[in-house]
Amino acid sequence: MPNFVPVSALERGITNSLERYLHSARTDFGYANKIHLEFGLVNISGFRLAKENSEMSGQIFEDVKVTAVIDTQTPESMEEALLMIFKAVYEAAGETRP
Repeated sequence: MPNFVPVSALERGITNSLERYLHSARTDFGYANKIHLEFGLVNISGFRLAKENSEMSGQIFEDVKVTAVIDTQTPESMEEALLMIFKAVYEAAGETRP
């Protein structure tokens, strides 16, 4: 079996981590309302995405990097950043996120 990235676990983990990070950034560290976010997956060349329907994607050929600015006063801002990340992961595997 090839190396794979389980998409549902990846998306759930990134969402949970970002929510916790944004909460701590504002409440514990006093960050400004706008937070610059850098996301990346490295050394995943040759991996495939394990999708919800038990299908495997094509191979990923390069690292994934996403940059976004999140406005913590706007809940949609985090959702937009997450969607950018998830789309980039799918695109790296030659897929379109459903």
